[in-house]
Amino acid sequence: MSETLKFGNGLWATKEGSTLAYNSENGNFKPLPFNFTRDTIATRVNKEGLIEVVSNNEPRIDFKDDSNGALLLEPSRSNLVTYSEDFSNAAWIKNGGVSVSLGVISPKGDASAYNVTGLTGSGSNDLINSYSTNPANNTYTYSVYLKGSGTLRIQMSNSIDSSEQVIVTLSSEWQRFELTHTFNSTAATSVSAIHDDSGATATEYDIWGAQLEQGSYATSYIPTSGSIGTRDAESCDNAGNEQVINSTEGVLYFEGSGLSSSVGNKIISLNDGTNTNSFWLYIISSSNGIRIFDGVTIGSFFSVNVYENNKFALVYNSTNTRLFINGSLAITIPFKSMSNLNKLSFSDGNEGQKFEGNVKEIKYFDKALTDQELIALTS
Repeated sequence: MSETLKFGNGLWATKEGSTLAYNSENGNFKPLPFNFTRDTIATRVNKEGLIEVVSNNEPRIDFKDDSNGALLLEPSRSNLVTYSEDFSNAAWIKNGGVSVSLGVISPKGDASAYNVTGLTGSGSNDLINSYSTNPANNTYTYSVYLKGSGTLRIQMSNSIDSSEQVIVTLSSEWQRFELTHTFNSTAATSVSAIHDDSGATATEYDIWGAQLEQGSYATSYIPTSGSIGTRDAESCDNAGNEQVINSTEGVLYFEGSGLSSSVGNKIISLNDGTNTNSFWLYIISSSNGIRIFDGVTIGSFFSVNVYENNKFALVYNSTNTRLFINGSLAITIPFKSMSNLNKLSFSDGNEGQKFEGNVKEIKYFDKALTDQELIALTS
């Protein structure tokens, strides 16, 4: 028997990983199974706050930012640090008399983290890991879990470009620190956790889970052990049919957030397998806002922080199509006749421009709700 996890009031996921579906709550709230795929393992933060690995094609209900959990949908990324947890390996260069010892309880709950001692405060780099292939004009993000007391410097650098560094304040709890930098040359990139006399005060620290990925923000942790590790993108599409989705009137409700600084349009849609016959919730992460679309008309841009949690309700009927956001009417576009709507997708009608972010709740109603109901639903 599969374990069923509920988050929010609407979306369900099974541990078997093949199906997502709605939980029927009232007469016009229909069950709609999704097709879900991801061809690699991935990690999530579970209810206990620990990082755990989930299997291929298993949806990730992530509890990092919400005690009820959210479905996490991410793009493909690779961890370029080949030994993300084994800091005793020669891939991690130790300087200044630094030594590492295994046995600290890690963010995944086992004794796989390392303690770093022998800090000299002389300005030397404690731990360095290099990535040899660094194409010019690419942006990288380094992330690492640290714990201790005092302050520590983390850094990204190469032999040609200016370096990027930050002083971080450690605590007795594990924290994931991130650093993003764009390099202009093709020189090798190094990432390091550093103790020196330039503002760092830690006398020792614990370290786990280093990650270097190409992109402007850190994604979920990708474990490695001797080679580059890759997590494939998730696909969650094609829920519904013509008996469930009403082409004449209805409501598409979504609560969640986009990924920080994710580039491009991220879409949740009702469609017939095309973009000509479709309604879009058209999240524009790069501009931090949203539009709606009906196959012809693009609604006016509405500025809202899509990196934070929001409630959206797209309602359509024979009068117009409107979008309610967080308790208020935000966008209205003219009525357009639809036919044969039969899918709900975390993408556009052609399965492009896939949504990336955290899905707390999603619902479809096969009747248009009143303004008062829509305000209450999104408040």
